Amino acid sequence: VLKRPPWWTLQRLLWAIGILGVVVLTTFTWVVVLRRRVQKQTRIIRQKLQTEADLKERYEDLFENANDMVFTYDLKGRITSINKTGEQLLQRPRSEILSKRLVDFVAEEQRAIAGQWLNQVFQSAEFPPAEWDFINGSGQRLRLEIGARVVELEGKQVEVEGIARDITE
Repeated sequence: VLKRPPWWTLQRLLWAIGILGVVVLTTFTWVVVLRRRVQKQTRIIRQKLQTEADLKERYEDLFENANDMVFTYDLKGRITSINKTGEQLLQRPRSEILSKRLVDFVAEEQRAIAGQWLNQVFQSAEFPPAEWDFINGSGQRLRLEIGARVVELEGKQVEVEGIARDITE
């Protein structure tokens, strides 16, 4: 024997090509399966986003068109949002109402009590509604019954949601 035969024989070459073909076919199948999963997840995510967008639109419509004044205020008592009914009751534009404290619209003689009530809302999960006299943009008094609840996010108090009903009559 002068020389050993080459390691690459026809039989080994065919085995290598067969194994390589199985690996390529498996990889291709895996890619197809993953692509289908991604497409399915993408559809689910799009549906959820659309549902959330629809819910947000419904919430905003409900918020804006409520018959009662609906508002939120931050931990310092500053109004952060108010609906159209609130603008109409207070006879002020939204830009003038936002960032002012809720007690700024309460009649002078009731402001201290209203401020205490607002502070106590943060202390209790459920607090009974209160009635205060508000002064609107034209200087008229109107009596509002206000209910409020604290909104928590990740265990921290972030704001208060309130609903005020005109009970002047």
